[in-house]
Amino acid sequence: MVQVDTTDTIFIKLLIERLSWPVKLARWRAARGVRELLHSDRWHDETTALLLEWIETRQFESEVETALSVLLVTDASKRPSFDEVVERIQLSSFLSDLLLERMYGPGFIHAGWKWDAADPPTEFVPDRYFVSHKTQDVPRILSMHFERLEEKHGAPFMRQWAFEWKRVQERSSAPYSDYPYYFGDASLARVGLHPQCMTQQSEVLRSAYQRTLGHAVVFWGMPLRDATFYVTHTLLVLPGLFEVDPTGAPAWLGTFATDCCNEQADLECLAKAAIAASNGAGEGSLLSVTVPTPREIAEFGEVSLRSFFVSDDFQHRAGVVLPEVKEFVIPDAFGLIGDIRPLDTADWKSAAQAGSVIPATFKALPALLGTWHDEYFSSGLRVPCSYCFNGPTKLDADRGGLKVLRAGSVVARTTFWQDAWTPINLPIGGTRVGVATYISPEELTAALAKMELKLAWEVRITIYDPETNWDKLGKKERSAFFLQSE
Repeated sequence: MVQVDTTDTIFIKLLIERLSWPVKLARWRAARGVRELLHSDRWHDETTALLLEWIETRQFESEVETALSVLLVTDASKRPSFDEVVERIQLSSFLSDLLLERMYGPGFIHAGWKWDAADPPTEFVPDRYFVSHKTQDVPRILSMHFERLEEKHGAPFMRQWAFEWKRVQERSSAPYSDYPYYFGDASLARVGLHPQCMTQQSEVLRSAYQRTLGHAVVFWGMPLRDATFYVTHTLLVLPGLFEVDPTGAPAWLGTFATDCCNEQADLECLAKAAIAASNGAGEGSLLSVTVPTPREIAEFGEVSLRSFFVSDDFQHRAGVVLPEVKEFVIPDAFGLIGDIRPLDTADWKSAAQAGSVIPATFKALPALLGTWHDEYFSSGLRVPCSYCFNGPTKLDADRGGLKVLRAGSVVARTTFWQDAWTPINLPIGGTRVGVATYISPEELTAALAKMELKLAWEVRITIYDPETNWDKLGKKERSAFFLQSE
């Protein structure tokens, strides 16, 4: 391995250290930068040496996973050898073995986690800090998994997680979590708004979660397939989605969001003008767009414009919630790409309204997730529904955003942009990420003819007042529903 000159490689070291930065989007961007250096002829050897050194000096199993996640999305020819990686891993886990197998093939594992498993002593009592923070510093889904496993199998998953947390905590002496002042506004904490940061306690809890699943395999006979399902909820990266670059806000939006926030605005008129502008921008036919409210008007809020297919006899009634679809996409392999499954349009003939209203888009839920991409997941991976296309389709991604493929051709695309972005978000929504979904005009025309339906739109403005609790008095909404002009 090349001898590293610290003077020449200081910036590479700084970039690698950003893989531990508390902001998830920053980690994602740092990982993109490290991979670019690994792919380069000039910096490959130095970057490989420094990344392997970083693996060897980690305090947490989850940090080892961070480095392996970068290697996972790196070209195989540019990765260090299996032996070079494994000899540097001091803290292995069930998840790190999963990543190693994905990179190097079946049987290429470390397995050190199997020899570090231990039962808690009889007198062990979960620490009060663990009890109060196990849903604060990591997603609630991890606790839910262990609670359900306990109910189903009777094994003490939660107690073991608490014990593993104590072991990792004592080994690392990680600081207890406090409000992340550098990344948020402490005044907003009083109304329940916190930046979504990956603290060191997040590393402790996720490492302990992975160790608990390893313990379940070794001592309780948990099938490897089941453990694999649960451990993937701590994956950091989703191949495919990792490639997406944020774009600028579409030029055709202009002052659309600002104008809609005017309480006297004619929402239908503004929306029709925006739709016309988008369709003349060369991106395809617009199906949906969500824009964060201008920050000078409201930091927390959005302006959304969504399309629907409606029957001739459809009559919209005020106050009736229009359908929203969330649908799993099952990947073909370890990544994002997978089939867009057919949906049954018969489910949306509403008794509350005359006629039928069918959503044109859905929020894709990849069966595999990736913590670094949380801001995009929470804002919505919105793509056209299956019946918008004349044949089977697949969801994939590239630098330009999400893409829908039919017979190998791109027939729809979803783009993302960051608008005065911060890591602070409402508990029920995403951060300030904009999302726009387009479809090929030919596909849209064919879908309307095939279903014998018309295109309709809902424009909705939602604003939260930070002076009040987000879930009580602070929400203001206005909306309009209209048919698209012929």
